[in-house]
Amino acid sequence: ETSKLCPVKFLIEPVHAALNLLDAEYEFDSYSMLGLSGGGWTTTLCAAMDDRISQSYSVAGSLPIELRNADSLGDYEQRHPVLYSIANYLDLYLLGAFGTNRKCVHVYNLNDSCCFWGREYERYDSIITKMSKDLGGYYKVYLDENNVGHSISPWSLDRIEREMRG
Repeated sequence: ETSKLCPVKFLIEPVHAALNLLDAEYEFDSYSMLGLSGGGWTTTLCAAMDDRISQSYSVAGSLPIELRNADSLGDYEQRHPVLYSIANYLDLYLLGAFGTNRKCVHVYNLNDSCCFWGREYERYDSIITKMSKDLGGYYKVYLDENNVGHSISPWSLDRIEREMRG
C-alpha cells in the first residue's frame, strides 16, 4: 500500500468492471453474487457498494472485527483501518441488504477449519435482521452445524438455492 495505491481495489474493481460490461452488453434485471472466504468478503463489500447486486451470499467471509478471536483475525483487507473507519462490518451488512428486493445472506460453519467459526454472529444477527427489514431489505444468517471444513457444503448450497428462489 502507498499513498497513491490501495491494493483492496484489486479485489473489488474486477467485480464492478464485470457488472459494467454486463450492463453494457445485456439487459439483466438483477445480479446475484456468491463467495467463500475471501470471496465472501468481496461479496459483502461489493454488495454494500453497488446496489446492482440485489442478492449477496457470503460463506465464511467476514465477522465484525470486535468479535474475532486471535486465530481468526483475517487478512489485510479484512482489517484495513481506513476502510473500516468509513463503514464497519455491520454497516456493510446493512448496506448489502438495504432497499427493495435486496437480500444479504451469510452462512457460517460452526466448526470451520479456518475462519469465523462458532456462534459469534448471534450477538448482532437479530438487530441487523430487524434494521434491514425496517429499511426495506432482507438479512439472514444460516449456521451450518455439520460442515467442519472451510467450504460450501451441500446443506449450505441448498439454503442458498432456496433463498435465491425466494
